[in-house]
Amino acid sequence: FQIKLNTQVYPTDDVHVRRAIAYATDYETIQEIIYPGVPMQGPLSDRFEGAFNDAIPAGEYNLEKAREELAKSKYAGEDITLVNSYVAPLAFEQEVALLMQANLQQIGIELDIRPEPWNRIVELSSSPETTPASTQVNVSPSYPSPDAMFFNQYHSKAAGTWWSMEWLQNPEIDALIDKSRAQTDPEKINATYKELQQE
Repeated sequence: FQIKLNTQVYPTDDVHVRRAIAYATDYETIQEIIYPGVPMQGPLSDRFEGAFNDAIPAGEYNLEKAREELAKSKYAGEDITLVNSYVAPLAFEQEVALLMQANLQQIGIELDIRPEPWNRIVELSSSPETTPASTQVNVSPSYPSPDAMFFNQYHSKAAGTWWSMEWLQNPEIDALIDKSRAQTDPEKINATYKELQQE
C-alpha cells in the first residue's frame, strides 16, 4: 500500500512539501488499525533478501518536523490544498484519506479528497498534468525481482502508468536502474539495489 506523490504538479513538486506529508502520515494508526501490516523501510519489501536495505528507517510520524519542512518549501506561508485520490470502493483507503486530512490540517494543508473508480485512476495517470498530487494504490511485483518494483515505478521510460504516478524523471535513478539490469553478479546487483533505495 503506497501513497504516491506526483513530483511534477502543485504542491508536491516541492521536496519539502513531500517530506512534510511523509512526516504528517500516522503510519502506526494505518498499520495497526486501518490496514494491518508491517512498517516499510523504503520502497522495497524485506522479502527481497540480499537486495533489501535495512539501513533505511521506517517512516516517522512527527507533526513538528512536518511543519519545519513545510516552512522550507516554496509554498511556505500560502494556503495549500493537496488533491488526494483513492480507489472509490475501498473503505480502508477512505479511512486513510480522512486520517491524512485531519493530520495535514494541523500543519496547514487542506486535503481535497477525490475518490475515483479504478479505470479513472488509470486514465488520470497517463500524464503528469492529470495525475493527482497524491494517490493511494496497492503495488506488488509482477515478477520475482526488485526490478519489478524499481523499473515499473521509477524509471523515466515507465512513466505514464498507475505504477509510476510519481513522475520521477530522474536521470540518476534511471542510470542506477539501467546499471542493475546490465549486471550479472548477484552481489553487485544487490549492491546497486541497495544504493537505489537510498536515493
